[in-house]
Amino acid sequence: MDNAQYWLGEANYVQRNFAAALGEFDKVVKNHPNSPKRADALLKMGYTFQELGQNDNARMSLNKIGRAHV
Repeated sequence: MDNAQYWLGEANYVQRNFAAALGEFDKVVKNHPNSPKRADALLKMGYTFQELGQNDNARMSLNKIGRAHV
């Protein structure tokens, strides 16, 4: 399920549907804390927040990546 949600987020991201992309990436992070896709989802959340001009949120997401495997 985590992989499917991640790729839904990717599909929305490339279509520039950033709100939907964030929702899917967030589901990966929150619902699948041990997923191998968690760090990827955090990275894409950072990119998505940046696209939306939400640089503080982007920074927070990107800072969590190092802790994604801890």
